[in-house]
Amino acid sequence: MFHAGEKLILASKSPARARLLASVGVGFDVMDAEIDERAVEQRILAGLEANSQEAARRLASGLALEKARAIAALSPNRWVLGADQVLACEGAICHKARTPEEGCAQLRRLRGRTHYLFSGLALLKGEKQEMAHCSQAALTMRNFSDVALESYVAAMGERMFATVGGYEIEGLGLTLMEKIEGDFSTILGLPLLPLLARLRELGLMLA
Repeated sequence: MFHAGEKLILASKSPARARLLASVGVGFDVMDAEIDERAVEQRILAGLEANSQEAARRLASGLALEKARAIAALSPNRWVLGADQVLACEGAICHKARTPEEGCAQLRRLRGRTHYLFSGLALLKGEKQEMAHCSQAALTMRNFSDVALESYVAAMGERMFATVGGYEIEGLGLTLMEKIEGDFSTILGLPLLPLLARLRELGLMLA
């Protein structure tokens, strides 16, 4: 589906994003954009009310753009796709857990509540930005027991640290959910429908 010689660079090491792109026939290479995410976060959120959904939306979009810019500077003649995802619950922005203890604490905060995933993307070629987009999904966790939580954490192991929220919605994470509102690709961190529409507009995919 993707035109010959026009492979994207995916500026993300997320296996889920790579699987999504491959599933719809987009040709791409992967280059991990090494940026200081916490420094970028401080700059983007400066002057904003940190505990707000708007802050989470801007952060997801801003991180996606910074990742794309970092790789575009190295490969100015290639199309670069940056993407990032931010989780907000009751206004507070959550980050990936680093230990099982942090993962447990985060899941305890999320259970029985609705949280929001903001998935941003940016498409660049050189210094020209061709697309900026952010989609939102709402997920409500059921009020699962501590025993179920401990069993889940043990089953997930280090995979808990790979995703914000500590769950893989395409796997065991679904067992934690009560209700999901939003596009599946948004939940996985790469809103495909708006991306594919823009690629067709740019002549990079068959219309």
